[in-house]
Amino acid sequence: MDINTTQNVSISGYVRNNVVVFDDKIQLPEGIKVNVIVPRRATNSSGLCGIWKDDREVAEIVNDIIASRTMGRESQ
Repeated sequence: MDINTTQNVSISGYVRNNVVVFDDKIQLPEGIKVNVIVPRRATNSSGLCGIWKDDREVAEIVNDIIASRTMGRESQ
């Protein structure tokens, strides 16, 4: 994609190892300054953060998970 830098252009991409990788192969002038706008939904992760309704300590929850996955293995 040839970019005309006399006007604003929106280019889609993603982040890999903290580097922006564009979806399309483009040629930008070396050293050009760019602005990156992170969509609000990207900062909210899956939207599941904060909906866990369990007031137990983390250690107790982890112990319950381990116990449920090893149940019945003691006799082997």
